[in-house]
Amino acid sequence: MSPARRTPDTGTTFVDFHANPEVQDPAVNALLSQGEHRQTEAHLSKIERKRAKKERERAQARMPGRINLDISESLKAQLIALAKYEGVPLSQLVAFLLLEALSRHQDGEIEFWSYKRPSRSPKFTSVLDLELRRKELARKARK
Repeated sequence: MSPARRTPDTGTTFVDFHANPEVQDPAVNALLSQGEHRQTEAHLSKIERKRAKKERERAQARMPGRINLDISESLKAQLIALAKYEGVPLSQLVAFLLLEALSRHQDGEIEFWSYKRPSRSPKFTSVLDLELRRKELARKARK
C-alpha cells in the first residue's frame, strides 16, 4: 500500500504524499517499524550503533522474564504510587508482592475458592471476582 492518498474532501485527484497511512496489519507495522529503526541507526556513529545493539541484546535477554497483565487502572496507579514512594522499580515491587502472595498461598493463608466464578471463556474454567476481594479488603481496613 502506498503512503499516497487521494484527497476525497476536495474532490480533486491530487495525491497527498504527506498523509500518514493507518496500516492495521501487525506484520506490516512490524516491518515498517524495523525499517525505521534501521534507517535511524544508519545515521548513528559506530559507537552509538554498538551501544544500541547492546541495549537491544539486553532487552532481548529480559524477554523470557516479561509478563503482561490485565489489571484495573486504580490497582496500577496504587502500584506505581507505592513504587515511587519506596523508590524502587515497579517491576521489582510487583515481583516482591507476588512472592509474598505465593508464599502465603502455599502456607494456606490465601484461598481462591470463595472468589471463583464460572468463566465464559473456553480457556478457563473459572475467573476470580476481584471486586468482591477489593470490597472485603476495604471493609477490613475500616475496622
